[in-house]
Amino acid sequence: MLTRVFGLFVAVATASPSVDVVYRAGATECGPEDLIKNQTTVSIHYTVTMPHIDSGRVIDSTREEVPGGRGQPLTLVVGLRLVLPGLDQGLIGLCKGAQVDLTVPPELAYGEKGLREQTRDPATGNLTAGDFIVPPNTTLLIDLDVLDVSQPNVFSVIDSDADGYFSPVDVSDYFKSQNWTEVDGAVESMFERLDMDKDGLVSWDEFDGPKGIKSPFKAKDEL
Repeated sequence: MLTRVFGLFVAVATASPSVDVVYRAGATECGPEDLIKNQTTVSIHYTVTMPHIDSGRVIDSTREEVPGGRGQPLTLVVGLRLVLPGLDQGLIGLCKGAQVDLTVPPELAYGEKGLREQTRDPATGNLTAGDFIVPPNTTLLIDLDVLDVSQPNVFSVIDSDADGYFSPVDVSDYFKSQNWTEVDGAVESMFERLDMDKDGLVSWDEFDGPKGIKSPFKAKDEL
């Protein structure tokens, strides 16, 4: 089941080789409003395959026409480190409407560890590793269409109660609203990086994603 494989949200790069980008169709040049940069919000369709294994077996897809695909685009913020490093890298510099193939080396995908199926015991909540979905040291091919590019205030979307802070629960709710399956450790890793004062909340000042130019919130010690 492809829905069990939310592989785009788990890997950490161990090196910094480049992603090979091959244009299939669509825009190759655009103005700044349609250009993907760090912290740009994008909507994409993609299909991930292993070109050198199992005749290019599909391991994940957003496309309805692909067997097991989720049937709706993925919306993500580039550079928040919640997706494969190779996807973040490959998206930067693309334009709205671009259709490309990204060849992602293992170091920017699942590296030496690969990706295994995981089954959660309903009684204990413990995860058990199963067979490899992506074997170690595997190159991935991401067939990618850029559907939309925008610069919304992501902080205000996550901070749904508009109190100037968001919690791990708020981030999990945001994942669910985007139809993302949260991989164990993703939210914890994000908070470890962003929560500079270690109070269990991320403030407007601490957040490094799209958030507007000036904080609309008072500092905590002014409340």
